[in-house]
Amino acid sequence: MFELPTDFEWLAPWSALTNDADADALEGGQIQAELESGQTTADGLVAELRREMPANHRLAKCQLRVIGQCDADHNEFLFATDDATAPIACVHLTWRTETDSRWPHTNVYGSIAEWSAQMKRENVGLTKTTQNNTPKRGVNRCTRSPACERVSKQRLSSGLGDPGRYPT
Repeated sequence: MFELPTDFEWLAPWSALTNDADADALEGGQIQAELESGQTTADGLVAELRREMPANHRLAKCQLRVIGQCDADHNEFLFATDDATAPIACVHLTWRTETDSRWPHTNVYGSIAEWSAQMKRENVGLTKTTQNNTPKRGVNRCTRSPACERVSKQRLSSGLGDPGRYPT
């Protein structure tokens, strides 16, 4: 299973989410998954992803651990996997059981550096965050990531989305 380096510096709007996190760790406490009593938020998000994925989804056979969250979009999470060719997966949760293997939408990366480089390309104004995951002074945080915007539009155009649930 992929282990995040201890000196890894998150780029806004992303921040760490660990197994000892609780629902308040998500910005504003806004988590859409119905977590079982006693389950940590991180474990609940892995359970939610498993509930959503069809059997032929890219991550269905992987061991998973949530390691990060997008503070600009409460549907996007970063997962560590046990797949040596794709140890990092960025997932846009749908909060419903899916039958199409394209959902929940997932981008896999060969390394955390590859994912980080992609986030730098996609998000204008990304900066490093401090060790406690708060942005450094002068950070211009985005309100919605371009990747999420593409997923929402793709889902709506394919007829799989609910316009109220996946705004464009």
